[in-house]
Amino acid sequence: MRIRSDEVLVVVGMQGQGKTTWVKWLLTQLKNKEFFIVDVNGEYTEFPGDHIVNDPGEIEDLLETAYEKGSLVLVMDEADMYFNQISTPLKGIYYRVLHLGRHRNLLRVFVARRAADLHKDVYSQAYHIVTFRQFYPRDVDRLREFMGDDAQKVTELKDYHYLVYDTTTRELREYPPVVYRPPVQKEKEAKKGWRSWFAWLNSSHF
Repeated sequence: MRIRSDEVLVVVGMQGQGKTTWVKWLLTQLKNKEFFIVDVNGEYTEFPGDHIVNDPGEIEDLLETAYEKGSLVLVMDEADMYFNQISTPLKGIYYRVLHLGRHRNLLRVFVARRAADLHKDVYSQAYHIVTFRQFYPRDVDRLREFMGDDAQKVTELKDYHYLVYDTTTRELREYPPVVYRPPVQKEKEAKKGWRSWFAWLNSSHF
């Protein structure tokens, strides 16, 4: 799976099936990238920067800043809270991030539990759909709109296994669970800047 620096990546799956762990693993694979993370549940605190937002009211400001800055990774956890199917059509910064973000070289990662609740436009812009196990008919039907009959395979996935669908080639592959090593465990191997960041994090927040 080759991730483009300007693509939309959708990650969906039931709670407890590994989607957040997968996104964290992805972030550790991206070298020399700056992260802007919409993190309403505070699950990405091991990643550096002051761009982690726990207040949903601040999300639009973060999206505006990320869009203007460009050339970074924008992770939107619980994305159906603000890119939801009820919000039709998308407007303002939500429209620009989704439809015009590639011009800003934004890698946009949309994470949601229920595939059916995420706005259809997000799927239409996606290069890759990563899906863990789903069993609600509405969620399978939403995936079927973009993945075809192969979407039914999401109901048969083992724990922590996932499918990756490439929307350009229509290739579908199943993968075993990822092995995620939190960046804090790499502190001794990291550069001085990373060590100082973790020292600041530990002294300021814990």
